[in-house]
Amino acid sequence: MEKLKEKLYPLILYFIDDEITLDDLKSEFTDEGLEYEVFEDIIFEMLETVRGPESDKLRRLLYLNPIFKYHSRQLNSRRTAPRIKACHYFSYLKLVDEQVIKKLFSFLSSDNTMLVFSAASALMASPRVQIRSQALQVIAERPNFSAMALLEMTYKFHNSHEDQQQGEADALKEIILNKKMPQKSLGILIKGVSELRYQNLVPTLWKKLSSTKKRWKNHKVLPALIKAQGVFLNTEAANDIKKYSGHKHPEVRQAVAEALGMMGGEENLLLLQSMVEDDNFEVKLTAVKALQENEDEGEQLLEESMNKYSMVESVAAMPSNN
Repeated sequence: MEKLKEKLYPLILYFIDDEITLDDLKSEFTDEGLEYEVFEDIIFEMLETVRGPESDKLRRLLYLNPIFKYHSRQLNSRRTAPRIKACHYFSYLKLVDEQVIKKLFSFLSSDNTMLVFSAASALMASPRVQIRSQALQVIAERPNFSAMALLEMTYKFHNSHEDQQQGEADALKEIILNKKMPQKSLGILIKGVSELRYQNLVPTLWKKLSSTKKRWKNHKVLPALIKAQGVFLNTEAANDIKKYSGHKHPEVRQAVAEALGMMGGEENLLLLQSMVEDDNFEVKLTAVKALQENEDEGEQLLEESMNKYSMVESVAAMPSNN
């Protein structure tokens, strides 16, 4: 393996420096699977640090026909390991091959979680919003897909090109409003949407915050809806958020504290001051941090609460005259 690396690494550098052509490089291959894997591992490693035109050149090497065919054969393997390796390879390509896309979609129904994640990651490399959104919806509907993996996949769904923003927002809206979507997944998707700053989804999420339907009042969904308004700094939603400051689930009250802290403002900070006295430690801590992050007025209100608390403790500690 080290000998292969010693052979291939300089060839890649020569290609980047225009000292050899793609055909020159291709002629060095002996059609051995291990050779292809070492070659692309070098490229994957270099792509972690290389940017600009050199990065584009490195990616061109991944499209070499022998390598593409090798991984296409891996997709059709009966064993899981080669399939996962192929998925990893295709996650670096802008997927346009319909046969490859069809095969990757078939893996999304696998019982092997790693294969599902790998196939979904590869599909997220597609330049087409429709492909990415379809993959995201399929995995979000899977009952055994972890919250962390789904959040990561939501990030992968996002494309940095501005011309895709509206199409992505429309697709995400459709996924979120899908009545078949499990509530656990729904909360994660809303979290991802807000963290990725899909500003044009604010009206939709705000409307659902005000909904009376049980689906949107679920304790896994409601905190995400509340936090989203804070992330988007939608101060018009403050009154709707405040209604949940006494909610029976602490994670909902904690979301209220986070959102109001992000928004700031005198009225919001006054409610946060009262939440410092919440019975739940996490809610109390979140309210304290939110006040601290709002310098001057927030810190002043926090100091008042601390002084009041100290006074109550002192009175409670006084010896009784009885």
